[in-house]
Amino acid sequence: MGRRRPDWWSEQQQQQQQQQQQEQRRQEQHRQLQDLSDDGCPRNAANARERARMRVLSKAFSRLKTTLPWVPADTKLSKLDTLRLATTYIAHLSSLLATSEQPDVAPAGERAATAAVPIAVTSSLPPTYSVTERSNSGETSATTIRCSRR
Repeated sequence: MGRRRPDWWSEQQQQQQQQQQQEQRRQEQHRQLQDLSDDGCPRNAANARERARMRVLSKAFSRLKTTLPWVPADTKLSKLDTLRLATTYIAHLSSLLATSEQPDVAPAGERAATAAVPIAVTSSLPPTYSVTERSNSGETSATTIRCSRR
């Protein structure tokens, strides 16, 4: 008759095997992560995509800034200020359009010749811009537009 090993012995061996397998899995995962970080392909690709996205976004903000009539070319504006000024400008144009659609404001010829001329840029925060409009009849009107902070 052969000697039987106690149950605790077989349990001990099973636990050791499970621990070894878990350690091997951890080492394999660690190796895979190291391979990715050494090679860097997925991370580098994501970084390149993000840089390209930010370049496109910056160019779009630059174009938007040059579209705003009251901002001198050498003025540095944050992206948030640019968006606020653009929003304010759109609201101003909408109000001009709504005013010009009223029949008793001015004849169509005078409205078409109205031009917006940039006047002053103040250094206060938030930025304030004054716009003077002149019609063919020589009438002028001044509008001050303030980029509000919310």
